[in-house]
Amino acid sequence: EISACLVGSEMCIRDSYIIEPPEPIPEPIDLKGALEPEVYDPNADLRPFQWALDAVNADAAWATGYTGKDILVAVIDTGVDSTHPDLAGQVVRRYDPWLGEVDPNINFDTHGHGTHCAGIIAAKNDGKGIVGLAYNAKIMDVRIFRPWFVGTVSCARAIKWAVDNGARVLSNSWGGWVYNQAIKAACDYALANGVVVVAAAGNTTYATWFMPASYAGVIAVGATTPHNRKADFST
Repeated sequence: EISACLVGSEMCIRDSYIIEPPEPIPEPIDLKGALEPEVYDPNADLRPFQWALDAVNADAAWATGYTGKDILVAVIDTGVDSTHPDLAGQVVRRYDPWLGEVDPNINFDTHGHGTHCAGIIAAKNDGKGIVGLAYNAKIMDVRIFRPWFVGTVSCARAIKWAVDNGARVLSNSWGGWVYNQAIKAACDYALANGVVVVAAAGNTTYATWFMPASYAGVIAVGATTPHNRKADFST
């Protein structure tokens, strides 16, 4: 699919099929660690409610030194709100394939999804709010949804920029069902340069091929319940 659209005074070319970040799907309320009440003091410590960290035995990993120190993770997504208290100081570089490099100290999220993912990865371990699994890692914010998808060629260019500028891990919580050579080549470029590529398996419930998660060498990530079973919605 090739189409053009006029956004303000900016002409953009959509050179591919539509890709969207998956929307979170709620699990039944009776899960361990459900948050009640729904609103907390912003200074409250929410670590006791993060059952996902317990599920992957995060405390034991931290105790052996695996906290993400010196690792730069590229969150390839909708942008990141680096003014969020859990992420202040964690976003060190920012790139948009249409704008180039952007100030890392502003709210650059067009949707909320990218901030959600960045928090899971590297929210600060400061006794307030949540804690990221790799809380000593730093975030490279790479925005490919603004909020519409920038196109596969621009996406591939963004992935290459992340690799060339020091990202050690690429987080891709998005995908689609159609194979695309540009994104495949970008993932291969990352892997050839020793970068870990992680991608969402999808939230479609049934078993299907989802890309880039199904590309060779990419780590595909599904979702579980607190009881270590596949979440009903997870691909």
